Amino acid sequence: MSSSRKKIILFNNNTFPPGFVSKIKRNFKNFNFIILKDHEFKKLNNQLESSNALINCPRKYFNEKLVKRFTNMDWVHTSAAGVDAFINPLFSNLEVCFTNGKILQGPEVADHAIGIILSFSRNIHHYYKNSNIKNIKRPIELFKKKALIVGFGGIGRCISERLTGFGMVIDVIAEELPALTNEVNSFFSIQRLNKISKNYDVIISAAPLTLKTKKIFDYEFFKSMKKNSIFVNISRGKLVDTKALQKKNIHKKFLGLGLDVTYPEPLPKNHFLRKLPNVILTNHSAGLSDNNRLRAYELMYENLSRYYNNQTLLNRVDKIEGY
Repeated sequence: MSSSRKKIILFNNNTFPPGFVSKIKRNFKNFNFIILKDHEFKKLNNQLESSNALINCPRKYFNEKLVKRFTNMDWVHTSAAGVDAFINPLFSNLEVCFTNGKILQGPEVADHAIGIILSFSRNIHHYYKNSNIKNIKRPIELFKKKALIVGFGGIGRCISERLTGFGMVIDVIAEELPALTNEVNSFFSIQRLNKISKNYDVIISAAPLTLKTKKIFDYEFFKSMKKNSIFVNISRGKLVDTKALQKKNIHKKFLGLGLDVTYPEPLPKNHFLRKLPNVILTNHSAGLSDNNRLRAYELMYENLSRYYNNQTLLNRVDKIEGY
């Protein structure tokens, strides 16, 4: 590391493990840590231009006006997995390393997706909603049913791992060829989505929100899906064209529509999706768990150590591609 004293702005959202701040101050003595609460954003006014790293900046403050002040910035980190709120043209063109919490949220988000799928396949949602049990179709088995996972990062891989345990046949859509695994039957490019969607009993959206993926799940996509299939979105609401689901020939065809994320978010109280018997809405809660913050702080500490020693940082984001 350079002998000059690096200034690190670190936002503490009151969830740091006990002793975390004292630990990093003790072990990285050549760093000048500026610890701020989320509501103390105005205190950046006298700090930002001279700072070298910005960690956990609330996404609502991150815009081009802020980025213009990155005079000495060479590292920005967010604990979030989705980075769409942080990507803007000015930031994308700066030679600033950007890291995030991708991969870390795989276990809990995958568990959440499986929970939604099982709620539909076993009719649990009907019992919960006190539906007319006499008119409910028999539950279905996942064994040997076909699933398509759109997006195969840390979350998509964990979903694949879990669906394999149910005996499902799994295909994947990914922008890059992932490591070959016996869990996955076939890989496809995103351009094939509407052509192959008719083949699947379950489709799960686990892709990041980028210019390429915005509203990829549109009317034509939903129209092409198999009748009595299940669609789950646990990534970003803007991947789905919500208006397309409003058409009766679309929302009635599904065994279930599971949406942890929506656009707009949250949905208005009187939104049509809230009234449909075959819809589960879970209010952007898939990323929450008892261990997710622990993993986030372990990564943060590891990257602080690497930054301190001039080593390559983990979980680097391609600011042009947006993930």
